[in-house]
Amino acid sequence: MIAIVVALPLLAGLAALPLVTPDTDDLNRPPVRLPDLGSDSLLDPDTYAGLAGWLGDRIVFRRDIRAAEAWIDDKIFDDAGSATVVAGRDGWLYLEQALARGAEPDFDPQSVREGIVALKRDVEVAGKTFLFVYAPHKPTIYPGKLSRHDRRRQAEARQRLEGFRALMRQAPVPGFIDVWDDMEAAAEAAPEPLYHARDTHWTALGASVLAGAVVDRLDPGLSASLVATPEGTYSRVFDLAKMRGDRRSDEATRWRFSRPGVTVEEVAEANGEDLRTRQYRAVSTQGAALLPKIAVVADSYGAALTGPLSPFFSETSLIQPLIEPRNLSGPRDLARKALRDAEIVLFVRVERALWISGRDAPFANTSEPVLALLETLKDQDREQDRRSRLTGTRAAGSGNAGSVDPPQ
Repeated sequence: MIAIVVALPLLAGLAALPLVTPDTDDLNRPPVRLPDLGSDSLLDPDTYAGLAGWLGDRIVFRRDIRAAEAWIDDKIFDDAGSATVVAGRDGWLYLEQALARGAEPDFDPQSVREGIVALKRDVEVAGKTFLFVYAPHKPTIYPGKLSRHDRRRQAEARQRLEGFRALMRQAPVPGFIDVWDDMEAAAEAAPEPLYHARDTHWTALGASVLAGAVVDRLDPGLSASLVATPEGTYSRVFDLAKMRGDRRSDEATRWRFSRPGVTVEEVAEANGEDLRTRQYRAVSTQGAALLPKIAVVADSYGAALTGPLSPFFSETSLIQPLIEPRNLSGPRDLARKALRDAEIVLFVRVERALWISGRDAPFANTSEPVLALLETLKDQDREQDRRSRLTGTRAAGSGNAGSVDPPQ
């Protein structure tokens, strides 16, 4: 009888779990999917790990429990209380992965360079301008907010980073933009930090530094026409706070970016299972110079780029491959069209992806949807070839553009 009294509520709870809608926004990831429970999978340990994750996302009061744990860790133990979050000084939080990846044992700078070269060839074979930039991550630009132990880890990663930068200076890849020095100089002069204290990401003001470097690479000095205006503040629970279970919101400055004589509007959006695409159009009303259409293939750091970048281009398309796609069959029509129409293709990847990139994974752990998307450009090149055979001409800018000799 005792067993029945104890077991029945548990069984009832388990029976109700499929009816519970999981909310994993505080974990900064989609809910775990129910694994295949077929006869072939019952002997696979991964099946049970997946089932435990699925059940864990549906625990009643899960978020309340995590919030209580975060409060205890913060107030009593002065600790981040999470394997994914590192507590820094003055309330700053950092992503553990951003520090740990700098010690990846298989990091090969030459392989990373070859991956960038491969992307360049895919873009330039279709007659487009290629650009690639790593967005410096928070520990690199603000190491002073790390604990003493983590500053040592970051210093070791910085030495390896400088080795990669030296390789790219020794054997330059046209179109690769190095912005680390620009970001460090801007951090010294900025009216506020360029990265959120309790978030993985930079602020819009931080993103504007990279945007300016891109614009000036295409048209030197043009970025000086950008006007950054603070327009009050907004409040939200930032991602590193979420990851540790903390529900406290923080305020941040809302920045508006503009250029005299230029208006910008969002004209299209498409959210697929493995890609998100947003498109902006700029119109010059007073003769202000606009650069051609650009497609920006970027990770989550690219989201803040649209504000400072879009006033400079007649059309700006932000294409974001998702780290944890539920499948690879989401709608890509807008992304494909953006790539076909663009005259410039810019790749932006956060610095911590550098350590897991290479010749076969030029966009780190989201290379699969990016390389699949670039087939669009190969299709475009094949179509150009077909037309050229019919007309006896070849589109300007194609041919062997993008060939880069490897370093000796």
